[in-house]
Amino acid sequence: MDESSIKENLARAREASMLSQSEAALRLGINRASFIKLEKGRTRILNRHIPELARIYGVSVEELLLGYMPIENSSLFLEDRKAERKQMIDDYEARLETLNKTIASQEQAIQNLEGKVQLLERLNRRLEKDLERYEQQNP
Repeated sequence: MDESSIKENLARAREASMLSQSEAALRLGINRASFIKLEKGRTRILNRHIPELARIYGVSVEELLLGYMPIENSSLFLEDRKAERKQMIDDYEARLETLNKTIASQEQAIQNLEGKVQLLERLNRRLEKDLERYEQQNP
């Protein structure tokens, strides 16, 4: 693990997290110029920012420094990711259930309205017949 590989790992992790240098600098609380120096290895304050950069990029400190997940930490990291994914799935399923209930409610409202339309159409036909009879009887 040399200094050039750390710089590459920093840039790769930032790009993988789909952040620009400006966005990463903002989240880190420094200006873009300072961030560029940090990412290019032109400053010695990198060590104090490593844990925060790892958090911002959603990786472990080891992964950020090494460029890969060490085997001893990977299972814990995977378990965390699995738990996050399960929570996301549970959230989506709850939202889907709510949407399905809304759809069912809207379908019931449509059926009710269709029934009212049919009733009004029958009433309208009856009134038209009554009007025809009236006009025939009263020319």
